[in-house]
Amino acid sequence: LGTLLLVLLSAAFAVRVDVDTNLQNAKPWEHVWEACVGSGHAALGLRADWRAHLTAVRKDLGFQRVRFHGLFDDDMNVIIPTGTSFYNIDSVFDFILSLGMEPLVELSFSPGTLATTNTTLMHYKANISPPQPKGWYNLVKEFASHIQERHGKETVERFYFEVWNEPNCNFLDAPQDQLHSVYYSLYNNTASALKSVNPRLRVGGPVTCQSAWLDEFLDWTKKNNVPVDFVSTHLYPTDPDVVDGEAVPNMMKALSTVRKHSATLPLFYTEYNDGLFGDPPRHDYPFASAFILKTLTELDGRLPLLSWWTFTDVFEEQGFPPEEFDKPTSTGWGLLSASGIPKPSYRAFELLHRSGDLRLSSTVQGSTSVGSLATYDKASEDLMVFVWNFFWPTKATPTSETVTVFLKGITKAHFKMASIDTSHSNAPQAWRNDGSPKYLSPAQVQAYIEASQVTWTNVECTEVTGGCTLPSVVVEPQGTVIYVSSEGNKQEL
Repeated sequence: LGTLLLVLLSAAFAVRVDVDTNLQNAKPWEHVWEACVGSGHAALGLRADWRAHLTAVRKDLGFQRVRFHGLFDDDMNVIIPTGTSFYNIDSVFDFILSLGMEPLVELSFSPGTLATTNTTLMHYKANISPPQPKGWYNLVKEFASHIQERHGKETVERFYFEVWNEPNCNFLDAPQDQLHSVYYSLYNNTASALKSVNPRLRVGGPVTCQSAWLDEFLDWTKKNNVPVDFVSTHLYPTDPDVVDGEAVPNMMKALSTVRKHSATLPLFYTEYNDGLFGDPPRHDYPFASAFILKTLTELDGRLPLLSWWTFTDVFEEQGFPPEEFDKPTSTGWGLLSASGIPKPSYRAFELLHRSGDLRLSSTVQGSTSVGSLATYDKASEDLMVFVWNFFWPTKATPTSETVTVFLKGITKAHFKMASIDTSHSNAPQAWRNDGSPKYLSPAQVQAYIEASQVTWTNVECTEVTGGCTLPSVVVEPQGTVIYVSSEGNKQEL
């Protein structure tokens, strides 16, 4: 009878999502994407709007750490004529910790007085020269001693310390044939300084772009008895070695590389997002929200830490363009616009934060673009189903799909349904419809915040043999539909 039911349902619906609601068949669903989120550079943490945005993503999205460049840049005033000053670092770290978050500490870049060349990058002119070894060692040691004294050993021992950023992608000024040796020397010097303060401080690298150097780096640390407590790297779906935006296979290949060296050493992806697109800027479209759901579902908790780049458009690597969305200089990576307006990607992370701690089995039939995730939360007793219709830009012609969700084992239930697509939870599209205005007034900002809200409608799951079906819905290209059970719903919608 069960097989016959599936055949009949398959014939009746163009695309079907089958969800097994039997909790005995569920498995843990770990919110590893909440471990960290990225930002621009440290000095932004002194701004009121940056702090308001971090407060929001902590509350709404559940992120636990924040990572940024330029902790020792001259705009942080760490080295001054009278010596060293950690005043600005304290201000930023104190605020992060006050939210119940922690910094993921990227140790970069060269203060001017320690720089060995005048090479700088980005609008804020980060000096990317290898720092003078003795001065850098002393600075890192003094910094580590200071934050340990200020925040306590127990707190600082939870921190992760990365050495530099993307030495293989033009963030370290050294001849190409010397890049490895220059970075390894910098890493060893930094790790030694940290461990001299407290051997339990956790240090890692090589913080490369495109998952590079992992094998070589781990070989070098082993041969030279250099400490490494975690491995970190970066990957974007637009990177050269990624096929059709499918980043997860590359991440799993990198994990296999690390596992050749250690069965326990954690691999962190401390930068990733939906791609380094400039035109069109897909990160301001529902494309990004569907990408988030697809990628995190495929990863399925196999990496312990991910860090989305970035949480806010208060960001100035290429300056601060006046456009609220669709920024022309590839600077609008944020989940929030510069004025604090949530994008579709923000709403995806917000809904994922509400997802449960158990993952239910769900399968899709009738489509290669439609994906699904079903979860159950033991505390709230919420059952959530996510359905998306994702297309990589160069892979296929986008089409809408009519989707029906079948819940096996539930005879009848009340649900609420919401969407993220062209006309739902989409402030950037409302802004485009208004002519893409610059320099928004407070009233405009509030109107677009309202346009970004997730709106819920009541739907019934109708009893059929073996379970119930939710109403068929058209999921547009890059769109997402979310269902939440409302049987005594303990989480406010």
